[in-house]
Amino acid sequence: LCLVVLLLCATAGFAMPIASSARAMVPSEIQQLIGVDYRALKDSPTAMALKQQVLPDNLKELEGALKAIGIDAEHDLDHWRRKLDAADIIWAPLMRPSDVVEDPQAIAAGAFVDVPDAEGGSYKAPAGPVRFPGADDGPKGPSPALGEHTLEVLRDLGYSEADLAKLKETKTIG
Repeated sequence: LCLVVLLLCATAGFAMPIASSARAMVPSEIQQLIGVDYRALKDSPTAMALKQQVLPDNLKELEGALKAIGIDAEHDLDHWRRKLDAADIIWAPLMRPSDVVEDPQAIAAGAFVDVPDAEGGSYKAPAGPVRFPGADDGPKGPSPALGEHTLEVLRDLGYSEADLAKLKETKTIG
């Protein structure tokens, strides 16, 4: 069933442009397929012919098996949400990382914390996987800037001031 949900969510997805470096490796007829939202064509002969040409055989078989038991991509996510919830099935849609941060269940579970940044704002970051009641285990301040503690760490490791000067001179460190 998880595969069904992923398949249904994937069919409701969107097309991304192909990077120019990859374009040379992709046949032109498939590039055209990627550039058009074929859901709008539904079952037109053109769409079906393209689908038969580019869809791998195992996915054609899976699609046929799913349609045979009444599952198809003709319905949107809200339709499947109602059906799966009504059947008391545990499920979740496939989400983009930007959507996960705003997910009500992830927020309620405390999956993310606000981390202060160096400019006085904040950003979302994953919370620690283990939480102890009463423990102050959240972020204490902004993360250090890139290279902020380099000299201190290298000195602790035994580098001399002459060594550090050489590393700066060769731009190995900032």
